[in-house]
Amino acid sequence: MKGNKLYSTKEMKPAAVEDAADVMSSFEPKEDKFIIEEKRGFYTVRNLEGVRLGKFLTKKDAEDFGNKL
Repeated sequence: MKGNKLYSTKEMKPAAVEDAADVMSSFEPKEDKFIIEEKRGFYTVRNLEGVRLGKFLTKKDAEDFGNKL
């Protein structure tokens, strides 16, 4: 390796890092009260502590239930 290079490829140059910083600055965290998990064709609605609140066949039903909380 020649010298003390921090970046070995073009993708890892500081310009790419700046682009990632722009993406992260535009990220807005959601203030959801629930989490929807998909497993074996069912959608499970859980609160932020991980307690199961309901189990549904469609994602739309799960989202509607979660929005009513």
